[in-house]
Amino acid sequence: MTTAVRISPFGIFCFVCGSFIVLYALKDFMSSRLSLSERYTSKEIPFKTLLETSIYLAEKGGNVLKEIREKSDLQARSKGQTLEGANDPLTAGDMESHKAIVHGFHHLFPSVTVVSEEHDHSDTQNQPVDIDMLDITKIGDDLHNKEDEQVSADDILVWVDPLDATQEYTENLIKYVTTM
Repeated sequence: MTTAVRISPFGIFCFVCGSFIVLYALKDFMSSRLSLSERYTSKEIPFKTLLETSIYLAEKGGNVLKEIREKSDLQARSKGQTLEGANDPLTAGDMESHKAIVHGFHHLFPSVTVVSEEHDHSDTQNQPVDIDMLDITKIGDDLHNKEDEQVSADDILVWVDPLDATQEYTENLIKYVTTM
């Protein structure tokens, strides 16, 4: 005795409707994410996007610092002395955080001027940049719900301190360490 399988027209209708609902929800989810593979090469920069990217890159730089600190591979050396005579250290964390932030800005906003406390002599325009999708839903509603206005790249100057409190970083006093 064989049993035939019949496809219900109502079942097909429910499946198609459910698929459309899932696709619609996925479209909304993806539209709330900014593709960081996009480059803003014009002189007009979307200001809200610049702020969102700044937050993302600061977090990325901070994560780099945490990874290096956890490996205890600081590669600390001295940049010299401060005016007060204290050692002014430089670590691998300083430089890798610098690269994550500065190269990210140069990749996404090549026309924006970026000044960093740390310097490297690599060509930031051609560096490979590991940037995923930026989830702008993590950013506060105050910023998320504002209109994105265009600002001239000539009016923007981004200052970066990839590792503030390097001495404390070398002493593993990480609660005093910031990325800006």
